[in-house]
Amino acid sequence: LPAPQKLTFDLSPKAQTLLQKAATQHDNLIADLDMNYLHYTGYGKNWIKTQKMSPDSFIQMAIQYAFYKLHRVPGAHYESAQTRMYEAGRTETIRSCSNESVAFARAMLTPSESAQTKVAKLRSAVDAHKSYASKAVQGYGVDRHLLGLKLIARENNISPLPELFKDPGLLASQHMRLSTSQVASRYDAF
Repeated sequence: LPAPQKLTFDLSPKAQTLLQKAATQHDNLIADLDMNYLHYTGYGKNWIKTQKMSPDSFIQMAIQYAFYKLHRVPGAHYESAQTRMYEAGRTETIRSCSNESVAFARAMLTPSESAQTKVAKLRSAVDAHKSYASKAVQGYGVDRHLLGLKLIARENNISPLPELFKDPGLLASQHMRLSTSQVASRYDAF
């Protein structure tokens, strides 16, 4: 391969001003970001598997619990599902927040709940997540189908958009408070 060469761009003063403004906005966003992490070594995915649970689903439920504990409300939660089994497959939404995840989070915050009940609710939440994730990977999610319909309506200049796309329930369901993505690696990362 040839060595990389620096590209020089001839930018108008207006473009230079806009780029500088964008760089400043980017720097401000970075300055407002707080990031903390914990390198946990108590157990890992192998132990979770010995408990007959999906490591991804287990972690998603831990995130659901942490969000609920912090905010005292369920967190609408987006996780990306790959739909590679289909030609030109892209992604679908795994909705990690479920009745089961909320029941688990509430049980964890209820001192009178037994450890056995908490574990049972965790298992139920993990199983529900695993089932939904499996369905999303197989193309049974709703988010991309609805997005496709909305884009087709716009492409065909259907105006106004059908009432479905203005429904408060649908609009609320599309506002995610959490977004996660699994990137399998044997190395530490964040």
